[in-house]
Amino acid sequence: LILHFKIKSGGGDDGSANKDLLDWVNKRIPAYSVKNFTSDWQSGKSLCALADSLYPNCLHLPQEFTNDPTRDTTLGVKFATEKLGIPQMMDVEDIVNHPEQHSMMTYISYFREYANSMDHQKERDLEMTPDIRKCIVYGIGLEPGNEAGKETYFTIEVRNSADRKIPCGGHNIFVRITGHHSQEGFHAADNADGTYYVTYTPKEDGNYVIEVRLDDKPIQSSPFHVFINDRPAPTVTEPQPHWFVLESPKPIKWTPYDRDISQELEQNFIKYGGGVVSLQNGAFKVDISAREECNMNKKNLFGVSEKRPICRATWFWKSDDGNWNPYSEQTCVILEKAFKDNGFAGNTQVDIADEKKKKTRYVVDENGAYKQYRVSNDAKGGRTVQRGYLGSLIVKELPRKH
Repeated sequence: LILHFKIKSGGGDDGSANKDLLDWVNKRIPAYSVKNFTSDWQSGKSLCALADSLYPNCLHLPQEFTNDPTRDTTLGVKFATEKLGIPQMMDVEDIVNHPEQHSMMTYISYFREYANSMDHQKERDLEMTPDIRKCIVYGIGLEPGNEAGKETYFTIEVRNSADRKIPCGGHNIFVRITGHHSQEGFHAADNADGTYYVTYTPKEDGNYVIEVRLDDKPIQSSPFHVFINDRPAPTVTEPQPHWFVLESPKPIKWTPYDRDISQELEQNFIKYGGGVVSLQNGAFKVDISAREECNMNKKNLFGVSEKRPICRATWFWKSDDGNWNPYSEQTCVILEKAFKDNGFAGNTQVDIADEKKKKTRYVVDENGAYKQYRVSNDAKGGRTVQRGYLGSLIVKELPRKH
């Protein structure tokens, strides 16, 4: 038992163990000036006082002292056994009449072990006790930039007075999210580690109030005021068109107009659906409706201006010389419909005109890259195909649904 005592106390020899334990006793009951582990315990008063210091407000000292060593010692031993769970290592008679130092030290060491366990329990209780002043709430669901109809979230973290996260769940958390017209539903998950993950999807834009309480007390900074932005308008992409003029019919060679001319032609096409556009100070006139370019400086013997076909394209294929060639306007419509309907599920058949005859080709989607093949399901070669001139797309907003 003495060896057990030394290990528990951290003492080396009997002298240091004796001193360490005496110092501890006198810190607990300084009024009794205990100097040894023999005679100073015979009255029973030091024993009662030590037990009372560990379980206060039960023994009414010194009023309960009888000045009878046997009765007072019995009171202290019984109290220590019943209230503190300390085993009775010594008989009352031995403590009063024949106290033995090592036995008494062993007995008192159990009082210190009890005190140490209570200190650890207090620390544990403190560790597991929430401090409303330290608890925090954070996450993008409390910040600017959230949108109506889009799920967002925040985290509640329960912390103790030492500003450490409490490593367990099961706390009494209350959350209420109120929008412009009504309360919003939400989902809260207890992560069992002192944190709670809350998700919600605001139905409309405007000001929201988020209340977070622990044990019916508001966590610091609660309630939170969050402004929810209106959801962005739905959009679609359209391929960027470009206008070409037929440079050579044999072999077929389409030449793109420069960007400014193409944009001018496109603006007239969108605004009027046709019409005539004068280019280069009247040197050329482009009839959008007839899809013709007239060279006003070149006329035949009958005074008719030289004419060249023009076309408007939204889909293009790359030839061996590295140039982008327009598909016919009819083919562009077919490709765009296939793209929007099913993303080229399967092969989309298109016809390409050359100087001799129409050539049948197939366009497929290969992981977002479009390819043109000579035959269906051909896995070899293939020409690159682009949606929109040089890959450019136009983003358009769709009307909002209310």
